[in-house]
Amino acid sequence: MTKFGTILWDFDGTLADTAPDVWASVAYAAAALNATLPAALTADPSHLSWPLEQLFQHLKPRPDQRDFAKFDQLVAKHYRTLNTFDQTQLYPGIRDLLRDLETRGICNVVVSLKPQAALDRIVVNKDWQSLFTAVYGIDWFGPQATKTTAIRQVLTDTHYPGPFLYIGDSGTDVSAARANGLLCLGVTYGDGDVTTLRQEKPWQCVSNVDQLKAKLLGREQENATGF
Repeated sequence: MTKFGTILWDFDGTLADTAPDVWASVAYAAAALNATLPAALTADPSHLSWPLEQLFQHLKPRPDQRDFAKFDQLVAKHYRTLNTFDQTQLYPGIRDLLRDLETRGICNVVVSLKPQAALDRIVVNKDWQSLFTAVYGIDWFGPQATKTTAIRQVLTDTHYPGPFLYIGDSGTDVSAARANGLLCLGVTYGDGDVTTLRQEKPWQCVSNVDQLKAKLLGREQENATGF
């Protein structure tokens, strides 16, 4: 059986449900402008994939466009320094899966474009340090990083054992993995756009953590050799 040496994980929508806390940062910035976001919009976590300026356009009442820079700064301030991530939780079964992978000698490495300070605070506050071999945020990669360049940097600047697998919940996760010659296992239980994810043709898709465990620990690994 071919087994993966290292699994590279996206964070949001793959390992943990962070949507309520991300919306909290957006709500903090909106309130400072005496505005709110429609409940129908925040009820759908896939809207968190929108650019921040697109969310700004949906504030009610609509602020002056000149206030976007302030809005942007306030979202970043709250997310990086004030957000306690009380509502962020690992998806059911993920903790046990990470432990199972670790006992098999597989490295679990987070590759995320979230701010490093926020990632570190989540992991420490939740006592998740022992679940991951390493956790990399955008500050490690540089402010202009994309998911493609982030994955490439981990592959070139670290020494984790192969073969590698990337796990994500978005179409950009699939294309970024492919650009680096990696398989991508797509998950549809997160907050990514499932249609876009499937359009990028990941190696496999799973709809729950039990299926994810079967793919990672079962016979499915035998043919995990590439696209």
